[in-house]
Amino acid sequence: SAIAGTSLETSAKLLGQTPGMFSGVPRSADAMFSGRLNFPLDEMRKTHAIGAIVLARASASKSIDSEKNKSDEWKETTKAAANLWFDMLQTGVNAGAAEGMIEVSQAANEKLNLVFGMKSPNGNDLKPILELIPKMKPESKVQLDIEKVGEVSIHTITMPVADADLEAALGKDAVLYVATGPTTWWVAVGDKSLEQLKLAIDTVGKANGGDASNFLTVYVKASPWIEFLDAR
Repeated sequence: SAIAGTSLETSAKLLGQTPGMFSGVPRSADAMFSGRLNFPLDEMRKTHAIGAIVLARASASKSIDSEKNKSDEWKETTKAAANLWFDMLQTGVNAGAAEGMIEVSQAANEKLNLVFGMKSPNGNDLKPILELIPKMKPESKVQLDIEKVGEVSIHTITMPVADADLEAALGKDAVLYVATGPTTWWVAVGDKSLEQLKLAIDTVGKANGGDASNFLTVYVKASPWIEFLDAR
């Protein structure tokens, strides 16, 4: 418990007041890692986060400019995408809450599936970043608005997998699904991740009141991770 009258007490009282918008998304029966976050940000945490974003934005710009084998067009495009991303983060922080979910699942004799979602004042702000990806990575293919679930649009990104660990976990030429909507944005990858993504989008916001006090819920099944590391 916090000392009365302190900013920590003010912050603690923000927790557990309402269910998180992702608390009603069911955990997969094949989950090996599952998490739900519903953390209101007080003024101190908002100030710290925005300060970190300012530093990260400047660092990213400097890092992009230092690339010696990239064209000026690539640098400008990449900086534009980075700035859009940091703008999204800052808008989210100003909204006063960090709410999200992650689900990693694996059925027997299958590859991994991952679904990740975040609350956002306007998840559609992610779409202009997707439009810039082919200019940054010409080997990638972006398809916009392939499907809709309510007000949420689903897009795909296809690019060669050059990492042996990712290929072992997700398979070769895995498709990345990105979903954007008025209050959320999502990323999913894996053979069955699209159907899991649709289920999550459909159930988000349909909160279970019993989860109201849980600002952080984490579930981990250890054995699949140990088996993956052993095989690696």
